[in-house]
Amino acid sequence: MGAPQEEDASNDDERPQRRVTMPRPFALGRVAVTFAMWDAAVAAGFKLPRPAADPELDALLASAKWLPQRLERERPADERWGRIQRPVINVNWLNAKAYCAWLNRRLGLPQGTYRLPTEAEWEYSCRAGKITPFSFGENISRLQANYYAGAALDPAKRNEHRQGTVPVGSLPQNPWGLHEMHGNVWEWVEDVYGPYPVGSSDSRALVHPNPSRRVLRGGSWNLNSKALRSASRYGSSPGAGNGTIGFRLARTLGR
Repeated sequence: MGAPQEEDASNDDERPQRRVTMPRPFALGRVAVTFAMWDAAVAAGFKLPRPAADPELDALLASAKWLPQRLERERPADERWGRIQRPVINVNWLNAKAYCAWLNRRLGLPQGTYRLPTEAEWEYSCRAGKITPFSFGENISRLQANYYAGAALDPAKRNEHRQGTVPVGSLPQNPWGLHEMHGNVWEWVEDVYGPYPVGSSDSRALVHPNPSRRVLRGGSWNLNSKALRSASRYGSSPGAGNGTIGFRLARTLGR
């Protein structure tokens, strides 16, 4: 997990590179959560709770100095790109957590069965057994991912920027059958953003004293390919949501 010093465009927050052990099996969605999935939940009664209705979210709000964006908006904007099979966007970390909690209640499952992946689980799944910057190898192309191809040095490729999301599953899967792990939308994970603990081999979600930032993984449609590397990470307020951010479900197995 993480990037070696020599990996092009890597950052210090991706180090130290280390070996992490997965102590238990888990499942990860083949695609990001779509507008169709989200809108079906809303039609079935899903509502984004007010913070006081959920002790975990209430505690997060009490410890932070930001106001969550669009917390009560059940139908997030699609930026006129379309809904259905496009990844749901304009959802913040709190929204994603509320969706997971509702899904478990709806299906009669223990809380934590459907959840956000940990950062280690996400990178493990993105890499799909590879140690190269991308699961496809040393480089990536617009035929494999949705990103800002206009940043390419070749002027002839600057018109290849898709300027928005693409439907999930429309780009090639990685070696483990997962689509759009690189690009399309940033994906929320469980962890608090902060330095990797030196010497840690733990795949559980990282916890730091200041929970004001949560981790996003995968890069998005408006960034260049370097942000799509398997090790790339970014920290954002749990209340921040925009047209570049979505999420993917993990499931704890054996429950």
